[in-house]
Amino acid sequence: MQYFILFLIITSLIAIHELGHFWMARFVGIPIQRFSIGFGPKLLSVHHRKTEFRLSLIPLGGFVLPEESSQQRFLEIPIWKRLLFVAGGPLASLGLPVLLFAGMNLVQDGVSVWGLHVQPFIQSFEMGQYFLESLLMIGQEPSQTIGVVGMFWQVGEMQTLVWTSWIMLSALLTLNLGLINLLPIPVLDGGKIMMYLFEWLYPASRKLQAPLTIISSIGIILLMVGLIIKDVVMILDSTLA
Repeated sequence: MQYFILFLIITSLIAIHELGHFWMARFVGIPIQRFSIGFGPKLLSVHHRKTEFRLSLIPLGGFVLPEESSQQRFLEIPIWKRLLFVAGGPLASLGLPVLLFAGMNLVQDGVSVWGLHVQPFIQSFEMGQYFLESLLMIGQEPSQTIGVVGMFWQVGEMQTLVWTSWIMLSALLTLNLGLINLLPIPVLDGGKIMMYLFEWLYPASRKLQAPLTIISSIGIILLMVGLIIKDVVMILDSTLA
């Protein structure tokens, strides 16, 4: 049951992140061709206002595909619109913990200005700070890094979690999603923001965006495969010990 709850949480957080991109695209007037949760073959889809909303087979992320899906046509969109479109996802992911903590404080402590309008920001900041410190620790000790498979296994090994634990886990995961996506890696949102700002200063740099994105995409895929293999080895070592 805990595996299923965690799967629903991760899928919902990915959906909210992609909705951030989608809503920002609508706000700045960028038409969207496809909104997908997951990658690979299509499982389900519906069409609304010229946009296909799709659930795909591999639930390891999602994407929002503008109508100007070719690199050249997309780069004809004004830079400020592209910047807001790309920033929409991280903004949604980083704003969600504030709402989660406000809801938790409301249930636990009742209605108060502090609990609803001040404390959630403090709680989100402290958790974000904790995550960044953990990220630096991982950089110093790569052996401590786990992937999605390892996270599912660790949650499954825990005793039954109370609802507040799920709220805290959801807040940590969405902060993770928002902050990781802001890293200056071309395939991630932060890398795209960096490339668009650089394009604004040096328009000729536009021709580098496609190859940098392809190279970083290959790197991310290799990292994910490596983490999955590492997680499987860790689980096998633990269960066979």
